[in-house]
Amino acid sequence: SLEAIRDKIDTLPTSVTESATFTADGAITVGDLTGVTSGGKAPKLTADWAASAVPTTFTTIATGAASTTVSHSAWIATDKFITVYNNNTDIYVVVCTIAATGTITVGTPVDTTFNSTASNTPVRVVKLDTDKAQIFYIVVTTGYGQSAVITVSGTVPTIGAATQWTANEIPKAIDACQLGTDKCCAAYKITGTVVYHINGCTVSGTTQTWGTAANSEGTSITATGQTSIAKVATDLVAWSFERSATYLVVANVSFSGANPTRNGTDLNNFIDIASVADANGELTSCSPAANLAFVATVNSAGKIVYTNTVTVSGTASPVAGTGTNITYEPGDSNPPNTVSCQILDSTHVAILNGNISA
Repeated sequence: SLEAIRDKIDTLPTSVTESATFTADGAITVGDLTGVTSGGKAPKLTADWAASAVPTTFTTIATGAASTTVSHSAWIATDKFITVYNNNTDIYVVVCTIAATGTITVGTPVDTTFNSTASNTPVRVVKLDTDKAQIFYIVVTTGYGQSAVITVSGTVPTIGAATQWTANEIPKAIDACQLGTDKCCAAYKITGTVVYHINGCTVSGTTQTWGTAANSEGTSITATGQTSIAKVATDLVAWSFERSATYLVVANVSFSGANPTRNGTDLNNFIDIASVADANGELTSCSPAANLAFVATVNSAGKIVYTNTVTVSGTASPVAGTGTNITYEPGDSNPPNTVSCQILDSTHVAILNGNISA
């Protein structure tokens, strides 16, 4: 897979030229569009490849979940992913494998018994290592944020002991990303306040050790208060969040062990538009290249997806790109309310979004 290829390239020494070699699968000439198979072959892609690649069948990985269920997934191996979801009774974990033929084998969903029963409570999962992940969720009875380590054997997940990571605070929105093997960071907005927090965590076995959280500054007056994190370099992230009802902010955050530090001056007015991440919208980010983050957010009232890039490097203040606003079906009565981004290569990102009723 492309993820496996990137992982192999990332392990090359920095003093050598990064490269990867594949064996041509059939006749290929300069300028042909090619793909890469799991066996390291590079076949030529024909003109109708895009149409033939559209799936005609889909695999159900969970049943009984309401339409409002919140879910999140992460790759934990080259052919395996883990999904966590809330089905109105509790948070469940299911592991799936994908064969080279595209066949998906679904494991048995496991109840975490986390006592998180509200369907709209946020949940996130990130990879820590091969067959190892960390889940972030909210306990309904207390409202506090907790996390736990999940180890996987085949398609069977084993859930470790939970740790409260938001102090005695109730998070409204959460996001998390992997910093390295057995290391991650997570961010959230405290419900009913104007403050966001970001913190790091190191993991040994299934034991979690959280650092001392760093806080946002300024005022956030929205109810939703979306936040997103993208790793841009070793122990360095672009942390974006909604500071007010009119613009987004990006901060440079580095980590020493599990402890975060905000560097330079926050990039204010990063995306300047009324209600950028309103109650029906989301905020997402990813890093297609070193020290570069791509950020996208939704203004469902204006039926618009807004995007921009930002450079985050060392301890310098973040620097914004030129920015592009993407209009989503201006005449549609069902505006977008979800958005996510997927890295295609170092200069291309795919944006996926859905509308309120679809």
